Amino acid sequence: MRKDAGITLAEVMVVIAIVGILMAIAVPNWLSWRAKAKINGALTNLRGDIEMTNLRAIRENAHVTILFSSDAYTVFIDNGAGGGTASNWVRDGGEILLKNRQLAAGVRINMGATTFPVRPTGSTTKGLRFNGRARPSSLGTVVLADTRGEIRKIVVNLPGRARIVY
Repeated sequence: MRKDAGITLAEVMVVIAIVGILMAIAVPNWLSWRAKAKINGALTNLRGDIEMTNLRAIRENAHVTILFSSDAYTVFIDNGAGGGTASNWVRDGGEILLKNRQLAAGVRINMGATTFPVRPTGSTTKGLRFNGRARPSSLGTVVLADTRGEIRKIVVNLPGRARIVY
């Protein structure tokens, strides 16, 4: 007798059905994990950059400013270098840029819920500044949100400490 080699069409169909079922279970969980990783990564980066802003203000003995927009934030030494006015909340010509971080796709700073004041006055950005003694210009909260509605907050207190609130 002759042995038939290979697999049958029925066996292929069963394997495809099993793979399809596994994918239907795994893909939504993977997408959810990925979205959580994006917002948590942005949260960790922002907290680290706020702490770096605080420490850099002490090091430079000058105002260091962080300005928030809905999809990015900028950190710079606001000392008036390059002909601008010191501590004017605007990065003038010679002021040193420390960070210009774009947020991950799908993660935004909720400007309506962020409680820092609008800086400079009349713009759409909000800002936080530390002086040379590490004191923040104001107390407040930065609110991050993603496309799924997840919200994460960073609260800056009087001593200038950034704390994550879930």
